[in-house]
Amino acid sequence: MMPDPSSKSLMPPSRKVLTFKNSLLPPSETFILEQVAAFERWKNRLFGYTREPGGLSLSAVDHDVLWPNLHPLVVRYLDRICGKRLNAWQGARRIAAWAPNLVHTHFGNEVCRHWNLFSRLDVPIVVTLHGRDITVRPEVWDSGRLGRINVGYPAQLRSLASDGRVHFVAVSDWILRSSSSSDVWSKRRAWLGSCGRCPRS
Repeated sequence: MMPDPSSKSLMPPSRKVLTFKNSLLPPSETFILEQVAAFERWKNRLFGYTREPGGLSLSAVDHDVLWPNLHPLVVRYLDRICGKRLNAWQGARRIAAWAPNLVHTHFGNEVCRHWNLFSRLDVPIVVTLHGRDITVRPEVWDSGRLGRINVGYPAQLRSLASDGRVHFVAVSDWILRSSSSSDVWSKRRAWLGSCGRCPRS
């Protein structure tokens, strides 16, 4: 008896992707929530260190919060006095226990800011880059006007392009085209393309 091809849609996904965001999830980031909910062939889990005060409801998606009962400012303070190792160490353990095949995050400065976590993971890392990652000039980031934490960000991101685990996706074809004329992107081999050209998950 031949198997029913339609039965494949009833099989649980065997591959897993973990979507990381430091704080889950600001009201402006509905696109991340919608993306996680849209996965079909991969099991997707949203993971973060804390819950965003007044943030989006996560009831529709699989999610895991490392410190669900602590305010983000408290977690940031505790991590700082631990040499910025507490979140990375505990987060890497939690992620490894779920054993994803791939880790995904939005925004270049997010992966740079939390590289002490990502560097501990032995899986491919996909970073979706948005307009500000490409169109904001390096000197603006380095001036501190976008936050002292982002000073040096363009050089950090360019350096990550040489790490074999890291791959980039542009949020649109326009961003992908714009990157070709940006001096931030001298290493193109890490590009996977744009979201407009990516197959459905």
